Amino acid sequence: GDRGVTVVGTSVLLSPPSAALVNGAASHALDYDDASTAMLGHPTVPVLGSLLPLAEASQASGRALITSFAAGYETECRLGRAIGGAHYRRGFHATGTIGTIGAAVGCARLLGLDPEATARAIGLAATQASGLKCMFGTMAKPFHAGRAATNGLWAARMAARGMTANPRAIEATQGFSSTMGGDLVPERGLAELPERWYLRENLFKYHASCFETHDMIEGIRELREQAGFAPGDVDRVTVHANGVQLGTCAIPEPATGLETKFSLAHMAALSLLGADTGAVTSFSDEYARDPEVLDLRSRVSVVGDGPASGGTPVEIHLADGRRLAVAHDIHKPATDLAGQRKRLEEKARGLAEPVIGETRTGELINAALAITECDDVSALMALTRA
Repeated sequence: GDRGVTVVGTSVLLSPPSAALVNGAASHALDYDDASTAMLGHPTVPVLGSLLPLAEASQASGRALITSFAAGYETECRLGRAIGGAHYRRGFHATGTIGTIGAAVGCARLLGLDPEATARAIGLAATQASGLKCMFGTMAKPFHAGRAATNGLWAARMAARGMTANPRAIEATQGFSSTMGGDLVPERGLAELPERWYLRENLFKYHASCFETHDMIEGIRELREQAGFAPGDVDRVTVHANGVQLGTCAIPEPATGLETKFSLAHMAALSLLGADTGAVTSFSDEYARDPEVLDLRSRVSVVGDGPASGGTPVEIHLADGRRLAVAHDIHKPATDLAGQRKRLEEKARGLAEPVIGETRTGELINAALAITECDDVSALMALTRA
């Protein structure tokens, strides 16, 4: 049977599929994980959520882990490109659906499956793939990521043992694309990239809310720094949202902390106040009802006339008659990699130190940065335990 593997941040050991479920869900619970415009979802959690317990159980090397992660990540992005945006617009949460297939491919790579068995693993993943966008703002959303991780792991393991499935599950009549997307163009997924890897286009998050709110958050922060106004100086705010934002993060009057993450109006109010949008406390149920936040939120209008790309236009009208405007775009990968690493290390410390302490967090960051020199992933995972 399986040896027990790590549930990150705890002293609990579970079987690899159970650990994948818990770690995958926990990694998405704060809506703080990375994003991909190719996948229209969060690529890392389903793949890494499935690979870490599998790699720990088999005492795989860090290099094998990273190679398998790249295989799963690239699969998600190429599949996302191939099936197009109709899948997401129809209401499927790509992190749960496409993520299941990415997890299966990553695990198939780590298990050393041949192309025929990998195709069956994709079929087994595709028939389990699920996740509905109507769950955004509830605990079911991170559950999608956890299920994607554990179902992808199961798919690869079952394929390794000879379980059959349609190897053309993506493109088959009544398959994944035709039933859940309907816009399959394989050439889009197979096209070569200037940088070769979708991984190089990964987008990291620095606010614990829906990625589609981040343009607006950064824009408002920029205007606050430039103009130096106080929350009480704000007369009204207009956010020009596009169709994707209206279908993803436009809850007008969120009642819970989880719902506030998917509300442009509420996140605008937090940004106007200068709240820490990376802190767990900013998304409590109690703070969702804070009178000062609600007063500011009532001055924010979200209108559905925003551009499909190029940033989210925001206008702030101040009581003294000034009109401030910005259209910040966070959909481009960072070019200052040293600056990005610094921000990511600060984010990691903020999340990990309260759970595993300052010293262990430093050791974990150093170990993660040297992952390709690691002979046994279980040594890395031991550092993540409380």
